[in-house]
Amino acid sequence: MFIYKGITSKLLFSSSTISLLKNIIDIIYMYFNIYDTYPEFEIIIHQDFQKNPNVPPETRSGLIMLSTDIQYDYYQQITWQFSHELVHVCKGYKESRKNWLYLQDDNDEEILAGGIAISIIKEFYPTYDYKKNYSKTNLSQCEEKAEFLKKSLQIK
Repeated sequence: MFIYKGITSKLLFSSSTISLLKNIIDIIYMYFNIYDTYPEFEIIIHQDFQKNPNVPPETRSGLIMLSTDIQYDYYQQITWQFSHELVHVCKGYKESRKNWLYLQDDNDEEILAGGIAISIIKEFYPTYDYKKNYSKTNLSQCEEKAEFLKKSLQIK
């Protein structure tokens, strides 16, 4: 079982993936100044993924739902999806969010989540073509946000 700073999962991750997830959590928590108390969320595979492999990952109260195949070691996809969804978790946690609503592509939080995910994926997997399967209309805004965040994100 994965347990780290309030994020848990019963999924079977390799030690490399566990290290990666911890690193992502540390980076994003630092960005949001989350140090003492943590949001409590469980990483699961999206319940609709088996029926529809195109279902997007999402965050709901208490759940980070990834859309990935049975191989949880698909590093780039996990990095991309988890980084994006963890931003929503942290923003919601800081705002004491009770309702987890779908956000439009032009929403500031959605652009921030995309920007942070792009920054992290470029650092850890610079050859990963995140644009290939990008389905949102905010790609250019997210890339601008990623460029802006370069100095404020402390990626190791």
